[in-house]
Amino acid sequence: MDIEKPIVTNERYVTTIEIQEKYGAKTTHLEMLIELGKVPSVKDYVDLFKEKLGIEVEIKDINTMPHFDKQRYYLMDFRVLEGATQELRGIRVLRTSKDFTYTPITKL
Repeated sequence: MDIEKPIVTNERYVTTIEIQEKYGAKTTHLEMLIELGKVPSVKDYVDLFKEKLGIEVEIKDINTMPHFDKQRYYLMDFRVLEGATQELRGIRVLRTSKDFTYTPITKL
């Protein structure tokens, strides 16, 4: 085992979301840490919104969007569950990308 090399246990993903409110929408960015070698799942998004925004959501719809380089991008719509503020209507995940500049600080 090489002591000089840090142990990487998580990868950082940056997601762009649209928060849909009663009279408009705003776009923001959130970061999430995912286990090494995995991609974000719907459960990761539900946990992210609960942790960062403090709201309970459930998946409403998933749409695929073709891109110019023949990759597919997924738009996910989440419904806000009862008990949240009346102003908040839903959340849409516009894009998620892996942050290749992320280097975690680990202690041995």
